[in-house]
Amino acid sequence: MSCRSPYAHFMRPCLETMVCIKPVSPLFDYRIVIRKFGRFLQTPGILSMHHRAYLNEISFHVQDDASWILNLLAKGFHFRTVKTLNIFCNGVDLENPLRDAVSSHFSSITYLRVFAATMTWRSLAPDVHFICSFPRLENVLLYGHHQSGFHINSAVQLPPNIRALKLDLPSPALDGVMQWLLAHEKLPIVSSLHIFRVQAEHCSALEQYTQACQSTLEDLMILLHKRSAEEEVNFDLRPNTNLNSIFLSANGPDAIHAAGAVLSSLSSPCLRDVILRVPYVHLRQEGWGGLDAMLASRVQSVACTVVTDDSRNYGHELRKRLPTLNASGALQVVAQSHSKVADYYLNEVYSRFKPLSQLSVLSSGCIIC
Repeated sequence: MSCRSPYAHFMRPCLETMVCIKPVSPLFDYRIVIRKFGRFLQTPGILSMHHRAYLNEISFHVQDDASWILNLLAKGFHFRTVKTLNIFCNGVDLENPLRDAVSSHFSSITYLRVFAATMTWRSLAPDVHFICSFPRLENVLLYGHHQSGFHINSAVQLPPNIRALKLDLPSPALDGVMQWLLAHEKLPIVSSLHIFRVQAEHCSALEQYTQACQSTLEDLMILLHKRSAEEEVNFDLRPNTNLNSIFLSANGPDAIHAAGAVLSSLSSPCLRDVILRVPYVHLRQEGWGGLDAMLASRVQSVACTVVTDDSRNYGHELRKRLPTLNASGALQVVAQSHSKVADYYLNEVYSRFKPLSQLSVLSSGCIIC
């Protein structure tokens, strides 16, 4: 995007404006970012009541050293209008003083996304504590490769207004989160739960929590991974009678049987959409006949969408494996990149670094998209 003024995009009325602060490595550039961003915010009229309402989402891209954020927050700027905060930790962790400063300056946010993009030995508990320090949160996304800290202090409680959880964590870390949620004195229940990876052997606590949300859960996504055909998938959704939609992707040996086992337990009278993600390699697996019969038995009230890989065009072969469902007219086959429903479920994590390629540098320190 080209602008005649560094502030042109921010100044014109729009439904939302996102300010991205992304330092470039050496320390001198961090200082430029702080100074330029400070000048940007101190421009006469920039934070008038008219313009302030448009500053509702901020993204911090943190690399190497995160102390520049502390320096920025120490300038005394107020971010009460910001409702969405995105934090991209690129190979670094956030120290406790920084976590405390961020949570105190952004206490009004309702949506927090934390992307811990690092393969270093990362602990889960500090990230969960950080999330719980925002009292007004309604929606949380946590992505990371956590390898320790799976026991979370039960005294730490999820904010009471949480209605949506999106978790992309290793299975042991996910299990730790589920065990912690189940240990709450007052169980936090959600209406939307998106799980981006879980191994079949770690489904027990997730299943318990899903069933505990039976009165509220309307939207469920599970990306299930099986290590071997011998692994059983026990995931009973019969208690979830308010479920409106489910997105299921089963991967690994015997994945089609696994998908059928999960979907066959659905009994919600509210169910309207079943979205099944099927990779090309699963066309050779067994279990298609049972899956076809089970899905076809629900076509009077349920729309079924099968999402395919982008690498191959195999929609015709899929339809042949689901002949009864296809004949009913209730089957839709769509490639992932052309599917709005797949975008809704997957893009928030799978395109997590996309904003970096879309940024326009409007000054040497302030990046606005």
